[in-house]
Amino acid sequence: MNRALNVIKPLLLWLTAGCLVYAIFGFVLGWHDFRQGLARFPPTGIPLLVGLSLANYLMRFGRWSLYLSRLSLEVPRRESWALFFATFAMVVTPGKLGEIYKAVHLRDKRGVPLSAGLSVLIAERLTDVLAILLLAAVGLFWWDGLFAGTAARAGALLILVLAVASLRSGRLQTAMISRLSRSSRLRDRAEEVRDTLNWLPAVTSGSTAAASLSLSVAAWFCECLSLWLICGHLGHHIGLGPSVFIYAAATLAGSLAFLPGGLGGTEATLVLLLSSLDVPRGAALSVALLVRLVTLWLAVLIGLAVFAGARRVLFDPPDPHAESPRLDGAGLE
Repeated sequence: MNRALNVIKPLLLWLTAGCLVYAIFGFVLGWHDFRQGLARFPPTGIPLLVGLSLANYLMRFGRWSLYLSRLSLEVPRRESWALFFATFAMVVTPGKLGEIYKAVHLRDKRGVPLSAGLSVLIAERLTDVLAILLLAAVGLFWWDGLFAGTAARAGALLILVLAVASLRSGRLQTAMISRLSRSSRLRDRAEEVRDTLNWLPAVTSGSTAAASLSLSVAAWFCECLSLWLICGHLGHHIGLGPSVFIYAAATLAGSLAFLPGGLGGTEATLVLLLSSLDVPRGAALSVALLVRLVTLWLAVLIGLAVFAGARRVLFDPPDPHAESPRLDGAGLE
């Protein structure tokens, strides 16, 4: 129960902060267009948007399962589902560091080395960043709004090439591990965190990297589609290509700001880029809010529901007669 409260308390804080952020944006950008935009959205469009978000989550779960399989980490299917989706409630933590819980859970309940669990977490974040960079670079070729031009497109492609190269160079991985080691939850386990480098090659190279990146691109493209559909429902026909760029760029901006769930940064970028395509600022804010409701806040709601419904799976002590996981050294190649 205490663990659940430790998740819910900060979540309620950030939910309140989110409401405050949207209220401030509405006051500054114009309540009339904001309210009018929300009122114009047809309820019949909601099921498809929810379906796209669920497709995103399921593909990311497939990636999670792929990583566990590659490291030969045997986790019961029900527990794996519960663990993956419960941490959605923790996305409103700076840099999604609340997802460290997955690695800690695997260590405490399944005897999985902390470094092995962290390698999965880092691989997830790396492929997310690469997928979003790829989508942003592709979307730029159809973009004619703010910062458009040949130089911007060339810069995006250069960043993408460097990002892909960094996946193999290890520098970005080392930087992420260094950041994790400074986390309050892991500060006293710095040596275990550094051992993560030994496991990463198994999940960031070869066919595993290609499959996980493909799943990530498809997953995040679903959310780009949500932005495009919402704009269309509200009468702003901006095209699929620009929608892909806008959503990817806004997601990156929110991540770089290191704010919980990208709160504020993502919304501000969405409004800025939509406004550059002549969408009224108040209407752009209504688009941003609807997008975030069916992506970020839907994920948080699912995470809370799983926490409530799978407490025994997540928090009961491990079976003392259960076998330890088989670690065949796949991550130590």
